[in-house]
Amino acid sequence: MVGQLMYDGVQAREFTVARNALGAGIARYSAELGAGARSEADRGPGPDRGAGAVAAKRVLGMARRGLGVLDRDAVSEVLGVGHRAWAEGTDAVAVGDLALGEEQVGEVFRRDIRPRLDGPAREWPTVVFIGGQTAAGKTTSQQVVLRDLGLTDVVPLDGDDLLDDHPGYRDAVRADDRTAASLVGEHTSAWWTMTVEQLRAGRVDVVISAPLGRAPWSLDRFRDFHAAGYRVEVVLLAVPPAQSLLSLLERWHRDRQPERHGFGRWVAPETHDRFTGGILETADAVDASSVVDACHVARRGRGVVYSNERVGQGRSTRDVIELERGRPWSPAERDDFDELVAHLADTDRRDARPLPVELRPLLATIVERGRM
Repeated sequence: MVGQLMYDGVQAREFTVARNALGAGIARYSAELGAGARSEADRGPGPDRGAGAVAAKRVLGMARRGLGVLDRDAVSEVLGVGHRAWAEGTDAVAVGDLALGEEQVGEVFRRDIRPRLDGPAREWPTVVFIGGQTAAGKTTSQQVVLRDLGLTDVVPLDGDDLLDDHPGYRDAVRADDRTAASLVGEHTSAWWTMTVEQLRAGRVDVVISAPLGRAPWSLDRFRDFHAAGYRVEVVLLAVPPAQSLLSLLERWHRDRQPERHGFGRWVAPETHDRFTGGILETADAVDASSVVDACHVARRGRGVVYSNERVGQGRSTRDVIELERGRPWSPAERDDFDELVAHLADTDRRDARPLPVELRPLLATIVERGRM
């Protein structure tokens, strides 16, 4: 049942609640506009203008009170888009256009996703989870990590790659690349679950890239593979938060340039920071778990620096990660960091659009973190 599917700890039903709140608010706003509830005096600037916006706020408040604390974080971007749409007097966020029925969800999986999942069946298959906060370099580290672990012919799975399988995602991300991923989250969650079930059924070796910033969700996924007869290995990237947060901002800004995609992949800095701390909780859970066969700590793009194949013994994985995050940066790391900062801070560049003004305080915060 779609409402019970999970993707990195966020239940799909919460996205459904957010979507329904958006639809209700837009409908209420449209009705009030049609009835002339918005007078000329209502049309002042800002998000509070108009009776429709007030009604929308009431809908948002009711939706938020019906969700838990973590769930509020999960749907905040969705609700924010809806509020802006109401305030502008438009239903530019065509949430209904992004909704797919069960048959459509299944068809997309069979037609577009299932053909990518073939690999050699193993008698004793292995799954490798690569975790780290947003923009920690999970994708770029993958090949180095697999080499270090001696694995080949491994089928990769990254939930972000499933975004492009949604037929409406490209239009949504062009409209607002800071919220599009949340708007299609219900369906990418369903495809993620279908994908791991298919991979386990085929007994192929798998590498899964995910933040692993929520320990309960992570342990449940490890347990699922362990119960299916898989060897479970977990790799946690130990990346200084200032470096990954800078990478997040630079990647988003670079991809938004017209000569590239014209839109980026945005993750809220608060989410990045939450996952940064959550990785340590996952490390503690792994050390205490009996379903993980090996745990490794890796540097970004440089491979494994610590391994423990007797989980629960040896050094604390949390301690290793914190030590790696806090070590002095190499000259190359410092140069790369300073170069990216200079690139983003330059407002006079002719080869690219400058960083939006509202994000410059974030860049200043990143620079300050990089000095600590």
